[in-house]
Amino acid sequence: MFVYPGNPAGILNRRIRLGLVVSRRLGNAVKRNKLKRRIREIFRLNKHRIIKSVDIIVIPQKESVNLQYDKLEKTIINLWIKAGLIE
Repeated sequence: MFVYPGNPAGILNRRIRLGLVVSRRLGNAVKRNKLKRRIREIFRLNKHRIIKSVDIIVIPQKESVNLQYDKLEKTIINLWIKAGLIE
């Protein structure tokens, strides 16, 4: 996961964007699309918790394809905490 700072103009212009890079090595199109849908949904449900204006780029590893939704969500939230995006 990469995090790039966004617009420092303040909360009124707070913009949080998500980028996904999912390689063919993760599996067939069905598996890749399912993973992308899950990550987008986790982002949609939790983006209100992010305190900064940032661009987040997620590059999932092969192990993430087989994770259950709740485990994937915990992993992403923990990464955001380590990156200082949420408290």
